[in-house]
Amino acid sequence: MKLSHALRLQAGDVVAIVGAGGKTSCLRTLMHEAANRTVLATTTNLGRVEADVAPKHIVVESPASLTSILASLEDVSETLFTGPLNDSLDKWTGLGEASLKNLVAKSQLTGKVLVVEADGARRKLFKAPAEHEPALPGEATLVVPVVNIGIVGRALTSDVVHRPDRMATLIGLPEGMLLEPAHIAYFMRHEEGGLKNVPEIARVRVLINGIDSTEKLAFARAVARELLAEQRISSVLLASLGNEGPVQEVWGRIGVVILAAGGSTRFGRPKLVQKWQGQAILPQVVDKVLESGLEPVVVVLGAEHARVAEAIGDMPVKTIHNPAWADGQSTSVIAGLGVIEGQCEAILFVLGDMPAITPGVLNDLVVAHRTTLASTIAPQAGGRLGNPVLFDRRTFSELASLEGDRGGRALFDRFPPHPVQTDEGVLFDIDTPEDLLSG
Repeated sequence: MKLSHALRLQAGDVVAIVGAGGKTSCLRTLMHEAANRTVLATTTNLGRVEADVAPKHIVVESPASLTSILASLEDVSETLFTGPLNDSLDKWTGLGEASLKNLVAKSQLTGKVLVVEADGARRKLFKAPAEHEPALPGEATLVVPVVNIGIVGRALTSDVVHRPDRMATLIGLPEGMLLEPAHIAYFMRHEEGGLKNVPEIARVRVLINGIDSTEKLAFARAVARELLAEQRISSVLLASLGNEGPVQEVWGRIGVVILAAGGSTRFGRPKLVQKWQGQAILPQVVDKVLESGLEPVVVVLGAEHARVAEAIGDMPVKTIHNPAWADGQSTSVIAGLGVIEGQCEAILFVLGDMPAITPGVLNDLVVAHRTTLASTIAPQAGGRLGNPVLFDRRTFSELASLEGDRGGRALFDRFPPHPVQTDEGVLFDIDTPEDLLSG
């Protein structure tokens, strides 16, 4: 998967790269993937030889000189902007605040993505920021903390860690001890670590680099699981920068909306409280969702909402009442979406009358999303698409615009689903009393 796709870059984004173990590689990769819409800059020192990350390099002597330069340029893409060379360090200096604001304005005006290296790490795999670091632009819309998973199993020493003393204090591990995935996760979600100085407006997508073995992939997945417990972090990218299509997986928070508001017209009475295989239908569906480990989970109720809510009891889900349920499924989709869209990278919409679904099917859809970031993902059995369906966040605005008795499948023409082969339980729902005898 391309890094630019995994980061969900959009025109006008201001991206700050911080941390260690792959920052400059990020710049190279993004310039390779999307040169015609990417501008590069630095607020920290950049090695002299690393100025080749972009085809063009402009040295900014002062804010006034940058104003003049930008006025003469129609297209700032494929260009690296730095301050003058520091001969004693053999490094290009970073842009000051005034120059950076000017460059941000120009980039956004022309619909480019500005990528800023905002941290130095002296080529180490892991680092603790100094008091003045990182130098993040206040306009940053996305912050990408980077860590190299090769640090796992290494000793906390200056050989591989920049400022090991500060790191030791921050994560509570004595210098010289071996670093484990839990230490990495703790640091990356810490307000003085990976989240230091992140502007309120910015999303955070952590990049775990250096995944070149199954063992390192397992370590990275363990870190990703812990990082997603922090609401400030939107997603975690598992990658090996330098490879073509460097991102192997994208872990994001995936919520679930269980649609349970219908009037059971064909059934003739409230069907979700009826028993299938000895248990009420809706609690079985909720159980399967909870077993999958996905969260948050919201159940949208409508007709007979008090009775249906009683069937769920104290199960650990959020229930909401959709008073407009009779106006069609779109109202329930929109109601559920509104509750959790801000917390999620994708949402699984599960029908409340499908008790034959399994946690395995739900997790198969999630795995497919991690490796593709497809806009829609649906289970398939016998050549037919079934339910539930996963919708990526790029579809959320379209879902919010649905009207009448239409669900998310109305989006399939615009966002063709990525199919996941599975069992025929994804085709079975309960519409009539006769269906209770099935399965």
